[in-house]
Amino acid sequence: MSFGNVKIPGGIKNKKHEALLNFIRAASIIGKRSQAFFNSFNVTEAQYNVMVILHLKSPLSQVEIAEHLVSSRASITSVLDRLENKGYICRDTDGKDRRVYKITLTSLGKKILKKIEPEYIKEIQNIMKNISESESRKFLGVLKKLDFSYKN
Repeated sequence: MSFGNVKIPGGIKNKKHEALLNFIRAASIIGKRSQAFFNSFNVTEAQYNVMVILHLKSPLSQVEIAEHLVSSRASITSVLDRLENKGYICRDTDGKDRRVYKITLTSLGKKILKKIEPEYIKEIQNIMKNISESESRKFLGVLKKLDFSYKN
């Protein structure tokens, strides 16, 4: 898979601008590929991410899940509704506060996650096959700088 370079008539004079445009283009292409991958399992990337979080730490409240995903409670509600309708999660009221639901993966949710995970790892390895471990570490460092500069 090749992302190529963003082509703009007259070229891009600023290398930071060119790098960011190519980063955005690569993210868009990877996003589309990711969507197709998860569609093949009849889940969305957001649903998969929620299931992974619940697999690693469970039970969690809706607020706790939203914090892990950096998402709003409202957007998480629809993701949880769909996962519950598929039978992948279970919501039980918290014994201490009946307004709070504790969410866990069901055995069916664990089963689909176990099916997706190895294929997902293969997909990541395929996308990143031309990137060395050293380049991956450098890339993470650059992303951290982008994140830091965005917050200021």
